[in-house]
Amino acid sequence: NVGDQYVSTYLNSDVHPGSTTLDVGDHASFEIGMIVEIGEGAEKESHVLLGFGSLILATPTRFFHGAGTQIRGFKDSAVTIALVKVVATNLRNVEVFGSNDPYLVLALADNSWQTTTSVISGGGANVEWIFDSDTKFDVNESALPSILNITAMDKNSFRSDSIIGKGQVKVLKDANQQLVTSIYGSKGEFSGEITLHLVVIKKKKVAELPLSQPSIDHIAVKLEKEALEKEALEKAEKEA
Repeated sequence: NVGDQYVSTYLNSDVHPGSTTLDVGDHASFEIGMIVEIGEGAEKESHVLLGFGSLILATPTRFFHGAGTQIRGFKDSAVTIALVKVVATNLRNVEVFGSNDPYLVLALADNSWQTTTSVISGGGANVEWIFDSDTKFDVNESALPSILNITAMDKNSFRSDSIIGKGQVKVLKDANQQLVTSIYGSKGEFSGEITLHLVVIKKKKVAELPLSQPSIDHIAVKLEKEALEKEALEKAEKEA
């Protein structure tokens, strides 16, 4: 089937988590490099189409999808959003004794992507996370701007983890972005501030990239990380 902005087909058989092959019916209108969206609701997920026979995905599926589930392939360009650095400041202390052991849960509002940062033991009120080049996700360019939900958590050993606060930012189409938001607790109390550094890269279709060419998203993230590291070094030298 062909829609105004996407083409679609349906699964012939069940797909389990970890699969990179979708057994589908008609895929004649699909193109390599498309963003392929599977399912609906909380288990909807997106991947880049790498090849055919039936549909081959660049990354493995995260959820189970039953036979008959709709598959959508979006015609417009895919973009990669890569997280580079996240800084949390003035986090509200939710520990009874001691300081927070914070971590973050980041998720797109449509549930197509989610990641959880490492726990920083004894991190307290002011912490930061530096990400490697694998912390990234693909979206349809027309989906931007898109809401990214942020939940700051405190890790506990003998009871359920505590929510420090929640907030959200709007991811734009700009190449390099620094997004800042305040987070709030369940009673509306101010619980800190989160700053995200990320890179948005418009992708070429897979078929257009020579196999020997380094990925453009990896290069962009590397340059951004180097800039942040240089800035931190200069700051440290001034304070010394």
